[in-house]
Amino acid sequence: MLHSGGENVHVQFHDISQQGACIECEKWLMVHELVRLDTGVMEPLYAKVRWRNHPRYGLVFEQTFKLDELARISAPLQLGQALTEAARQAARQAGRPGKGQPG
Repeated sequence: MLHSGGENVHVQFHDISQQGACIECEKWLMVHELVRLDTGVMEPLYAKVRWRNHPRYGLVFEQTFKLDELARISAPLQLGQALTEAARQAARQAGRPGKGQPG
């Protein structure tokens, strides 16, 4: 969840590193804007927008991570993304007729 200008919006992480992240969200953000990210797996993260190509944004964290911290943080995020993608794929496949079935 991203908090900006009194609004709360869902975000999707595309990349995360020790210094920052690439996210996707529907809210228009300004370059140099300070935002707060709540992931549910760690303390809130504060970051500034460095670049934008709506709906994707590049963020730089106010406080960088050690490599072991990043591994601990990113594992639950990656698992959540993998489960979401697997559910989408299963839903697509459920909508397709199987072999030998009329379509």
